[in-house]
Amino acid sequence: MVPSNPRMNRRTTAIRSLVLLALLPFSGCALFGPKQTQYEKNILNFNVQGIEMGSPPHNLSIFSQVKKPPTAPGGKLVYQVFNPNTHISAAIFWYEANRLRNVELRYVNGSGVETLNLAGGWVGIRESLFTDFGPPSAFGPGVVITAKLPGLDAATAKFNGVWFFTRVNRQLNYTAMSDDETGNGVAAITVLDTKPLKKSQQPKKTFPKEQPPPPESAPGPGFSVQPPKVL
Repeated sequence: MVPSNPRMNRRTTAIRSLVLLALLPFSGCALFGPKQTQYEKNILNFNVQGIEMGSPPHNLSIFSQVKKPPTAPGGKLVYQVFNPNTHISAAIFWYEANRLRNVELRYVNGSGVETLNLAGGWVGIRESLFTDFGPPSAFGPGVVITAKLPGLDAATAKFNGVWFFTRVNRQLNYTAMSDDETGNGVAAITVLDTKPLKKSQQPKKTFPKEQPPPPESAPGPGFSVQPPKVL
């Protein structure tokens, strides 16, 4: 039996440690980094009828009612989809470098429209957001409104909150206005991809399979936090 060499054993151990350290930059320190929370997984999976953040504009072809406004601020592509499902009055999609960067969902009660009610009312939407994404990072009149829906006012809003997911580069805002006497009201959810985007990056060419609209008997905000199916 060959006797062990303590010096050689120490050298072998040192080399193994160096190999491990050399691999860490390529793995993003994933071996030791904290795992994603369920809330972070949910915001990363956020999608509307299968349209998810980072996807290209052609995925909107699943909607026959998609419209492109004549102008868009900041050189971004903007598309509007009215009633993407029975619980959303309109969805606005902003694209930059051929990637979806911002989504705004609009809910309305009034003039024969009641998507806000179908979505659960402003309170029901808020509770759904609490369930899917946890408590907000901040709320109240001091939170900056990110939605472009006209008429939203942080000072008189029933709820105005923001969720920051800095580890996964996402932000969610929710603002709701409601008249207790008439029942009329509007609400908007916005989801933003806050990661700086390199112009050379191109999204994956996946085509979502259209998801069935939520049943009218089960109120909900009309989005999903489950990974969408792809064709």
